[in-house]
Amino acid sequence: MDYVGEGYQSENVTFLESSIRIIGTFDPEKLYDLCEERPLLFGNKGKVIHLKYIDRLFHSLTLVRATNFEVIEYTTEDVPDRKKIRLSFIYKGIQYDFPITDPVFKQNYQDDASFIDDIDEALLTLSVGVPLNDWHYKLVAGVIVM
Repeated sequence: MDYVGEGYQSENVTFLESSIRIIGTFDPEKLYDLCEERPLLFGNKGKVIHLKYIDRLFHSLTLVRATNFEVIEYTTEDVPDRKKIRLSFIYKGIQYDFPITDPVFKQNYQDDASFIDDIDEALLTLSVGVPLNDWHYKLVAGVIVM
């Protein structure tokens, strides 16, 4: 494994797929112990981070407990037949709204949107994307419903 990240992408590594081995199991209840306790997500309350402020970050991933979440479906004029989904949620009393990139969650939601109806809390892996037009967008990279 080689560390290849720097700055806000400090977690990035490269490795050979053949080097991955299962050496045990992890108790899902212990995931709560891994959650971050940051006052703001990636330094601000917004959906994006401007390119000139990205050097203030030294991480691009975080695991948080989120409440009052809701999936928002929408289409755009340029691709009207393809639905996009976002997740609106509350973290530390602040309302956030990020695109969901988690393929498993998206598929489960597409198959049966009601699977989250009775869930009050989720663990979210959030990430900071690569720059697009001078902005780094915040994303929901993973959703764990307990």
